[in-house]
Amino acid sequence: MIVRWLIASVVARSNPLSPQALADAAAISFQRDPECRRPAPGLPSPGSYCTTLAGLLLLLSSALPAAPARPDAASVSQISPTAQAQILALVEEKRARSPAQRKLDSTLWYALKRHRGDPLMAELPELGTGLPRAPDGRLLLDMKAHMDAALLDAIGALGGQVDRMDDQARQIQLRLPMAQLEALAEYPQVRALRPALPPSFRAWHMSPTTSDATTASARLGSVVSQGDAGHRVDVARSQYAVDGTGVTACAISDSVDELAQLQATGELPGDVFVLPGQAGVGTSEGTALLEIIHDLAPGASLGFARAGPNAAVMAANIRALRMAGCDVIIDDAYFLTEPVFQPGVIGQAIDDVVADGAIYVT
Repeated sequence: MIVRWLIASVVARSNPLSPQALADAAAISFQRDPECRRPAPGLPSPGSYCTTLAGLLLLLSSALPAAPARPDAASVSQISPTAQAQILALVEEKRARSPAQRKLDSTLWYALKRHRGDPLMAELPELGTGLPRAPDGRLLLDMKAHMDAALLDAIGALGGQVDRMDDQARQIQLRLPMAQLEALAEYPQVRALRPALPPSFRAWHMSPTTSDATTASARLGSVVSQGDAGHRVDVARSQYAVDGTGVTACAISDSVDELAQLQATGELPGDVFVLPGQAGVGTSEGTALLEIIHDLAPGASLGFARAGPNAAVMAANIRALRMAGCDVIIDDAYFLTEPVFQPGVIGQAIDDVVADGAIYVT
């Protein structure tokens, strides 16, 4: 089918569409596709819709510019000799990697080469640096693998330690000595190893306003988010006599470090529940989210769980908050390692809780 071919060609970045390719696709699809030779509902004759699509492709072929030419010698010469040498060295190095070495994230592989004193790394001082480490110096890693008893024993024998496992995602967080990276990658159960990158957060820096005596509520603290008036939530509460009572709203962020202090000042209620072991440590963005929720819906029950240290933990916490009774869940976190063109473990968890009736805002 022409549409299927067109979509596939657009997605394949390494095979850009050219005018001639579009014209050829129109001709070949019209001649060979059996769907173009049978009646289509609502169309006057067999193949009418294929004729239309073929015509569209031909029009596109005349409108599109020719595919860009490969870089010529003149453009290549604009790259410094040092950069050219580094690029060629990296290309050759990648071609020479073994199957086990290809399982390692490039940052890990370059760090391992630096650890081994590889002379190539002297020419590339920025590669393979800044890896996350445990307090004992071992690397913090995310591993995709089919975990079994043999692999678990192997990790221990290599001086590693499994911190968390997500059987559904087949994702394991572990710590491992740098020198044992390639040895672990040799096991057939292992699919990929990469640094355990922490989540990133969308910090919202807002200037709260002090509520005056005429608008302050007994349920609200001394500081009210500007969003209360900005979204006219104060009007909705007054006009419709709703304040979130009967709803449980939960936040996922870095931490609730200042929860006790804010409860003492009345900014947050005393019955906020936090998933066991999931209070987190950070800049207390979680308490900021809870404050905003409490200002807008002072009658709602509140809950919290941290986003990290990896995507599998966040996904588990999303499901756990729903199981704990959260009707609305909001997060301000994201992982750069989450896939873009398909649901990752976090996206799958969000789909699950939404299908179960929750509202999720991210």
